[in-house]
Amino acid sequence: MKLDQEKTKFDIKEETLVELRSLGFSWEDISRMLLVSRWTIHRRVSEFGLTHLSRFSDISDEQLDRKVPEAAWPSYRVCSD
Repeated sequence: MKLDQEKTKFDIKEETLVELRSLGFSWEDISRMLLVSRWTIHRRVSEFGLTHLSRFSDISDEQLDRKVPEAAWPSYRVCSD
């Protein structure tokens, strides 16, 4: 006998994720607060296109090479040929 199991889609609003993230909470923290799995949060983040709220950046290596000296030594300038 096969049981039909319907997955319940939790009603998580985009605004809720944005607000909690802006307060500095990690996606894992948010999943615990909302009592859902972190995978549920990651799916919603993808659905809502909120990947820009991750703590990582998608800048290029060249951009990073320019930023690191500026952050570490604000008065230091990188000379390019």
